[in-house]
Amino acid sequence: MARSVRGVVLAVVVALSTLSVAAPARAEAADDNAKVCQQTGATVKAGLEAFVSDMQQVSTQAQGGDLVGAETAVRHAGTVLADIAAKLRLQGNADDSRLKKAVGDLATEFDALAGQLTTLSGLQGFDTTHLEELAIQMSVLCGATPSPGASLPAGIPSPTGTGVVPVLPTPTARPS
Repeated sequence: MARSVRGVVLAVVVALSTLSVAAPARAEAADDNAKVCQQTGATVKAGLEAFVSDMQQVSTQAQGGDLVGAETAVRHAGTVLADIAAKLRLQGNADDSRLKKAVGDLATEFDALAGQLTTLSGLQGFDTTHLEELAIQMSVLCGATPSPGASLPAGIPSPTGTGVVPVLPTPTARPS
């Protein structure tokens, strides 16, 4: 289970990591939006990397028979997701109402996922489909263009095991 969660979460990391690269238009509001995109992208990337580490620990401990330790790691992973949500709410005050709403929706989804991770059994229904959709939406709002079939960077497994992500944003300049 942790392996499939890891693959999906890393795909989301890849999608959201482009947020810090995109460069919106020149206006003052766009500067604010660019800052929001950069901050939220960095927050999500760092948080999900910590989350993936926790999931690896869950897997290692569960395979070793330490179910108490595995459950503790699951709860910690939930707090990591809740921390991401809290930081996003602080960083999401964009001038663009669509971007502001997208950051809020992303924070809400991280909270919902965090709420599932209170016990080992919470991993059974853990589904990041909506998180992936929100990551794509954020990437587009921050000036990235989705490119179907783009390859994942080396060392990052895809959620489907094919070596490609269905949609991976590629940064492009937005028209002024």
